[in-house]
Amino acid sequence: MSDSYFLLALKFKSPMITLRQALDTWDLGMDETQAKRLANKQGLPYPAIKQGHKAEHMVSIVDLGLAMDAAAEKAKSDWLNMNN
Repeated sequence: MSDSYFLLALKFKSPMITLRQALDTWDLGMDETQAKRLANKQGLPYPAIKQGHKAEHMVSIVDLGLAMDAAAEKAKSDWLNMNN
Protein backbone atom coordinates (compact mmCIF):
# COMPACT_ATOMS: atom_id res chain seq x y z
CA MET A 1 0.00 0.00 0.00
CA SER A 2 1.11 3.53 -0.68
CA ASP A 3 1.91 6.18 1.91
CA SER A 4 -0.98 8.31 0.69
CA TYR A 5 -3.35 5.36 0.99
CA PHE A 6 -2.94 5.24 4.76
CA LEU A 7 -3.68 8.95 5.09
CA LEU A 8 -6.74 8.59 2.83
CA ALA A 9 -7.93 5.59 4.85
CA LEU A 10 -7.68 7.61 8.06
CA LYS A 11 -9.51 10.54 6.51
CA PHE A 12 -12.37 8.71 4.79
CA LYS A 13 -12.67 5.44 6.75
CA SER A 14 -14.02 3.81 3.58
CA PRO A 15 -12.37 1.93 0.70
CA MET A 16 -14.36 3.89 -1.92
CA ILE A 17 -15.10 7.61 -2.15
CA THR A 18 -17.10 9.74 -4.55
CA LEU A 19 -15.42 11.46 -7.47
CA ARG A 20 -16.25 14.79 -5.78
CA GLN A 21 -14.34 13.69 -2.65
CA ALA A 22 -11.41 12.60 -4.81
CA LEU A 23 -11.37 15.99 -6.56
CA ASP A 24 -11.53 17.79 -3.22
CA THR A 25 -8.56 15.72 -2.03
CA TRP A 26 -6.41 16.12 -5.14
CA ASP A 27 -7.26 19.14 -7.29
CA LEU A 28 -6.74 18.23 -10.94
CA GLY A 29 -7.46 21.75 -12.16
CA MET A 30 -10.91 20.95 -13.53
CA ASP A 31 -14.48 21.20 -12.39
CA GLU A 32 -16.64 18.20 -11.54
CA THR A 33 -18.41 18.24 -14.92
CA GLN A 34 -15.11 17.94 -16.79
CA ALA A 35 -13.94 15.25 -14.40
CA LYS A 36 -17.13 13.24 -14.95
CA ARG A 37 -16.64 13.41 -18.72
CA LEU A 38 -13.08 12.16 -18.33
CA ALA A 39 -14.18 9.50 -15.85
CA ASN A 40 -16.66 8.15 -18.41
CA LYS A 41 -13.70 7.65 -20.78
CA GLN A 42 -11.31 6.50 -18.00
CA GLY A 43 -9.23 9.62 -18.71
CA LEU A 44 -8.43 10.53 -15.09
CA PRO A 45 -5.09 9.63 -13.46
CA TYR A 46 -7.00 6.96 -11.50
CA PRO A 47 -9.88 4.64 -12.42
CA ALA A 48 -13.45 5.68 -11.65
CA ILE A 49 -16.31 3.21 -11.27
CA LYS A 50 -19.94 3.91 -12.07
CA GLN A 51 -22.44 1.14 -11.38
CA GLY A 52 -25.59 2.33 -13.10
CA HIS A 53 -26.77 5.20 -15.25
CA LYS A 54 -27.71 7.50 -12.36
CA ALA A 55 -25.05 6.31 -9.93
CA GLU A 56 -22.18 8.53 -8.84
CA HIS A 57 -18.66 7.86 -10.01
CA MET A 58 -16.69 6.18 -7.24
CA VAL A 59 -12.91 6.02 -6.74
CA SER A 60 -10.88 3.49 -4.77
CA ILE A 61 -8.67 5.15 -2.17
CA VAL A 62 -5.97 2.59 -3.10
CA ASP A 63 -5.98 3.81 -6.72
CA LEU A 64 -6.16 7.46 -5.68
CA GLY A 65 -3.25 7.01 -3.26
CA LEU A 66 -1.12 5.24 -5.87
CA ALA A 67 -1.82 7.99 -8.42
CA MET A 68 -0.94 10.70 -5.89
CA ASP A 69 2.30 8.93 -4.96
CA ALA A 70 3.24 8.42 -8.63
CA ALA A 71 2.69 12.13 -9.32
CA ALA A 72 4.80 13.06 -6.30
CA GLU A 73 7.61 10.74 -7.41
CA LYS A 74 7.56 12.21 -10.93
CA ALA A 75 7.66 15.75 -9.54
CA LYS A 76 10.58 14.79 -7.29
CA SER A 77 12.45 13.18 -10.18
CA ASP A 78 11.86 16.23 -12.39
CA TRP A 79 13.04 18.53 -9.60
CA LEU A 80 16.17 16.45 -9.03
CA ASN A 81 16.98 16.44 -12.75
CA MET A 82 16.66 20.22 -12.91
CA ASN A 83 18.62 20.90 -9.74
CA ASN A 84 21.58 18.56 -10.02
